[in-house]
Amino acid sequence: MNYNSYRFLFIISFVYLICMTNVLTAFAEEKDIAIIYTTKQQTESTAYVQAMLNAYAAVDTLSIDEVDHQRLQTYKQVIVISYTSSKMPQKALDALNSFQGSAIAIGENTLQLAPFSQWQMGKKVELRAIGEHIFDQTITWQSIIPSSDAKVVKEASTLQKNYPFIVQAAQGNWSYIGEIIDNKAMQYEWPRIITDLLLLQAPFNHQAFIVLTDINAQTDSKQLEKVVDMFIAKQIPISLEIAPIYVKKDHAVLYLQDNQNLLSYLQKLQKRGLPFVLSSANMPLEESLNYLVQRKIYPILTNEDSPLFTGVVQQHNQTSLYITHQGQQTYYPYTVTELASISDDFFYPVQRRMEQVLQVPGSVLGIAYPAYLNATYAEQLIAYVQKKPELKWLDFKKTNQTVQTDNGKISQEITGEQTNDMAFSYRERLKMRFQESPFEVMLWGLVLTVALFVALFFVNTFRLRITLRKRLFEERKTNG
Repeated sequence: MNYNSYRFLFIISFVYLICMTNVLTAFAEEKDIAIIYTTKQQTESTAYVQAMLNAYAAVDTLSIDEVDHQRLQTYKQVIVISYTSSKMPQKALDALNSFQGSAIAIGENTLQLAPFSQWQMGKKVELRAIGEHIFDQTITWQSIIPSSDAKVVKEASTLQKNYPFIVQAAQGNWSYIGEIIDNKAMQYEWPRIITDLLLLQAPFNHQAFIVLTDINAQTDSKQLEKVVDMFIAKQIPISLEIAPIYVKKDHAVLYLQDNQNLLSYLQKLQKRGLPFVLSSANMPLEESLNYLVQRKIYPILTNEDSPLFTGVVQQHNQTSLYITHQGQQTYYPYTVTELASISDDFFYPVQRRMEQVLQVPGSVLGIAYPAYLNATYAEQLIAYVQKKPELKWLDFKKTNQTVQTDNGKISQEITGEQTNDMAFSYRERLKMRFQESPFEVMLWGLVLTVALFVALFFVNTFRLRITLRKRLFEERKTNG
């Protein structure tokens, strides 16, 4: 084989290597879904759809100005969200029109895309409902008129007329949604609708957690122990949400130490490794944290936003159905709170809410179980969740959590190990003690003051006796 043959083989091999490297790099960087927004900044709808799909897919958000053929090649599905009328960049239109994966156009500017070029703009209408879901207030919406070969998936309606609202274009890979309307009833339907339109494989499993809430100085320790034992016996992990400093309706302040039986039991659970969630109950969060730490109870999550904690169990955000991440913090939402208003041994509203949540792909079943309920409801809840093989229990003591203050840090590892290096000065301890029991501290101060005066009296008396004896001895020596 001559020199030219070797040279030819070398060039062919080199070109092949470069091509394979590019293919492998593109494959490695391939994401599932691109959410493209046409406004200057992301909208609430963009964030909502991203949180929804992040539960089980790799999602990127892109400005329409970033979109071109090369960028879209790394994605399998595309969602375009546009709530203001504007002209899309031509390079973005070309890339979207040639996209072969499943795609959804939401809102305005849809008719600029080739799959919808035969559609027409309709008039603005006041919507009252989507399907069977009626709104509390009417919503102004720019209607559209699809081509005759489009497939209407769901209609919206005014008082007089129905309008196509979710439509599949004749070119099968594109679909249209009029608007992502934030409605409590629809929040359980949007995930399934979008999942189906994008032809995504919905996950079977749902993460789940149970937190025993409303634990404070008024909690019956025996009743709490009975409920805790029931969950532990069935190997269902639980956490306990504690308000160590509790303000009653008459503004009286109760401290956990006022219920010594409860405090002792909670300390026992801490030694057994059960995780705790801190509830400040209208008191400064760090003050409540320090109170618990000084009593050898170490919470690893809180129920309110705080830079001190990396883990937050969301108590008031009833629109979130997913575990989400913002910066260093992870948010675990309560998605089932109906137990707080249960009455007459009627478990149906709780079961109905859980069924709704489990219909949502990738949702989390976050159950708040008030500690003041008797064990009957725990039995019904356990019986229900044990029939759900799709539930994967989230044990917070096997998650990474950090609590950081000026006094030190509490760390929880996925191995279940917990470390605590928080320490307090004598002055801080005395200050907290005075806040908890000012009368007791003042009484001890009075006792110590009296004891000091008594001690000084005896010391002074002893000193005078020594002085007198010394003088007597000197006088006898002089006279003698």
